[in-house]
Amino acid sequence: MKDEYSHSFSRHDFFRFTTALSSALIIIAVLSAFSRVSASAAGSELERHTTEAIAAGGDSAPASNGSNGLSTKETVKAKEPARPEASSGLSAKEIGKAKEPARPEISTRNSELERHLADAERYFKKAVELDKSNPDSARVYYRMAIMHYEFIVKQGHIRNGRLFYDIGNAYFRAGDIGRAILNYKRAAQYIPNDANLKQNLEYARSMRKDKIEKTQRQKVFKTLFFLHYDLPSNVKLAVFVISFALVWLLALVMLFVRKGAIRVFLVVSAVSAVLFAVSLTVDAVSASRRPQGVIVDDEVIARKGDAETYQPAFKEPLHSGTEFFLLEKRGRWMHIQLDNGSTCWISPGSGELVRIAG
Repeated sequence: MKDEYSHSFSRHDFFRFTTALSSALIIIAVLSAFSRVSASAAGSELERHTTEAIAAGGDSAPASNGSNGLSTKETVKAKEPARPEASSGLSAKEIGKAKEPARPEISTRNSELERHLADAERYFKKAVELDKSNPDSARVYYRMAIMHYEFIVKQGHIRNGRLFYDIGNAYFRAGDIGRAILNYKRAAQYIPNDANLKQNLEYARSMRKDKIEKTQRQKVFKTLFFLHYDLPSNVKLAVFVISFALVWLLALVMLFVRKGAIRVFLVVSAVSAVLFAVSLTVDAVSASRRPQGVIVDDEVIARKGDAETYQPAFKEPLHSGTEFFLLEKRGRWMHIQLDNGSTCWISPGSGELVRIAG
């Protein structure tokens, strides 16, 4: 009897040990993957601030309150969203990352991008100085700054939240609301939690001519599933990873400690992990099947088909800054859906997608 009990206990103990080991390995793998993503993002941000501080000859502490040149107190006091200022977040080191530094010709290429960055910032500052005294000349300088910023994006293949934020600011001050909103939305893909970016984006939206209300169904969905709509993807990813890790950790604890409270936390963590996994999946599917875009022409006649011969879809034309979802493309014509559910076709070049290919 004693030998049988010992043998039974040892098998049970071995089962616990192997389960605990596998659970621990899964938790470590998940946390390791998450830490790599977080470390990469944090490293890029730290490198940006450090490089900027060295270039400025000052301390390594980053400027507070984002890139719009306002202190925290000034932002609180502002009666309306602040007019965007310039402060490029693109450092020389980040430009260098776009190419392989080992190749000699790349060094010349990086220097070219750095010159474009310096020229963009110089023209922007000049435009700010002329904003009140000579608005027409200021707009010319803003356009020159934009030309250099966009060279970095298109030719240097740089994808940087602060860079898109600065391009949005330049377009906003130049009076191009459509492209300002477009680039603010591009910046939001990289710095979704930036308070100044959110403020400037909402301010630009408030200046649009088209006031398109969301459908009642969309409003209900946004109210019921506010976490899905309001939380940025990186926050949802963090919550999912933590919840997923907690599920395995609590399952491991329950092998040794049987308590009702642990079971409750296990269920809550499992439900949270499933919900945020579904939310992330919906985001990914929506981004691939229904890309977001913005009208960039001052005015465009929306049509019922993909040619100028089709009748207008609405009584009034669409204007710069109106946001849409892309349903399909035929040639360069876009079949789009507006926030109120209406669909139409827009002519080539009148709208641009938020996500840049390549």
